[in-house]
Amino acid sequence: MNLTRCSETAGLLALVAVLALAAGAFGALGAEFDGEVPDSAEVGSEVEVEQLTLTDPFSVSDEWTMQVRTQLNSPQLTMIARDGAGNPVREVDVFEPTTELVLNNTAISTVEFTVRGTVPEIGGEGPGQFDYENRALESINVLEIREDLDSRTRSVENGTFTLHRFTEGSLMARQAIDNASDAAEEANSDQARARIDEAITFYNNGEFEAAAEAAADAERTADDSGGMTLLLVGGVAAILLVVGGSVYYLRYRQQPENKLQ
Repeated sequence: MNLTRCSETAGLLALVAVLALAAGAFGALGAEFDGEVPDSAEVGSEVEVEQLTLTDPFSVSDEWTMQVRTQLNSPQLTMIARDGAGNPVREVDVFEPTTELVLNNTAISTVEFTVRGTVPEIGGEGPGQFDYENRALESINVLEIREDLDSRTRSVENGTFTLHRFTEGSLMARQAIDNASDAAEEANSDQARARIDEAITFYNNGEFEAAAEAAADAERTADDSGGMTLLLVGGVAAILLVVGGSVYYLRYRQQPENKLQ
């Protein structure tokens, strides 16, 4: 029994070692970045991301090829690898949606990224689709950093930066549905919820005017339902007050007269 346990333990350790070697061969895929990207932007607008910096490029792997992608239209991608003193070591500047940078010089301390381009449409010729409940389908990758090693690529951890897209119509409709949803929950109105479902269907089909109108109708329904509830509560309270007063009056009349009177 002890030999069996030792064999099982040895096999498990061997498996762990193989997995660790495989992970090491393909990189830790972890990275730290300084900087921010816009949270959202209108379709057709110009977007520019500057001073986004990979602070420790060799935390991903000792030597690796960085592949950088963007889903912006008409993009310009710039990467500058700098040493510890801030001096440029290597630079790439292309007007393409994909480019690469080989990181095989340990003097490189940071990599700076700049990306410029136009926000593509949602659906049609652009990626994604309108979806009220799943904003990810309306988003694009402004910048995606991948590791290219042995003819394989994988996303670098923390290296994907997304941007939510909207149009004037979709933004108006989304805000109207948000407001109606809050009102429906506050009033606990199933009728308003049903109308909101219709608004969401319109939204997902790109019919934003109809979606906004349905949402406004749902909000009115919720408000009316809330007002009716208050009237009912007030009416019940008034009835209880009258009934309680009548009972008290009858009980008072039924009490025996004070003999001292």
